[in-house]
Amino acid sequence: QSNGAITVKSQPHEGSRFTIYLPVSEK
Repeated sequence: QSNGAITVKSQPHEGSRFTIYLPVSEK
């Protein structure tokens, strides 16, 4: 979970898309 947050900040252009997938995966 923590790693996902760091990855999003590392890649802003793809972070937006990853941010949506991260929460969906958790739920």
